[in-house]
Amino acid sequence: MGTRRRPGFFASSFVALVVVTSVASAANAANTASTSDTDAAKAGVVVAADFPAGFTGKASSSASTAQLAKLAQGISSCKGYAALQKVIDAQPRAKSRDFSDGSRDVSNEVDVFATDAKASAALARYGDASVPTCLEQLLGKVLTQQYAKDQSTKGKIRSVVVTLSPQDVSGLGDSSVVYEGSARITGKDGSVVQVGLGNAAVQVGRAVSDYTYTTSGADLTTVLQPAIDQSVTRLRAALTSG
Repeated sequence: MGTRRRPGFFASSFVALVVVTSVASAANAANTASTSDTDAAKAGVVVAADFPAGFTGKASSSASTAQLAKLAQGISSCKGYAALQKVIDAQPRAKSRDFSDGSRDVSNEVDVFATDAKASAALARYGDASVPTCLEQLLGKVLTQQYAKDQSTKGKIRSVVVTLSPQDVSGLGDSSVVYEGSARITGKDGSVVQVGLGNAAVQVGRAVSDYTYTTSGADLTTVLQPAIDQSVTRLRAALTSG
């Protein structure tokens, strides 16, 4: 791998895991996509074989497009992100299971566009300067709602602050946009928990594979990098043969 900058470099001080809603749409509505495009998307999702022993998969916990759209209302920086989600919703897609070992969580969604140019345009829109600010506020709302509904944390959280920034990561697919940061959760008792989180949108030809990941302190890079590389290889092969 040389000196290649890889996603997943989080500080070792995280002490709890939170399942964070994917920043990509998780809608499963039927569409008019060709079977070959849908099959290609399915080939690109991460699977159990992409992870080391100890990781298990469960049904995706990502929010629906409608839920994200509702939460995005009133966030001025989310106008461009909301428009991008409408574009994504029209594409054939496949969503992976959530894979976790209790301290690290990885999942992805693959969206297949009609052309390389359209996939590239979608990735460029995701790289807009407004997106990190949008996601910070949007994910803050998502986590706040999750804690308010969870019986173990209901009424115990004072604030949730999400911080994200673009990362210069090379060698992921044809092109990529990566955001990484943390969620700082402060309890009413003064306790503070910090969770590492990130998202990597990777273009592979006319598809975009969106990876969402969190860590509570264990090294994530050695798990995340192989999972991305292996799923990208399958996706590229499926697009080529389709």
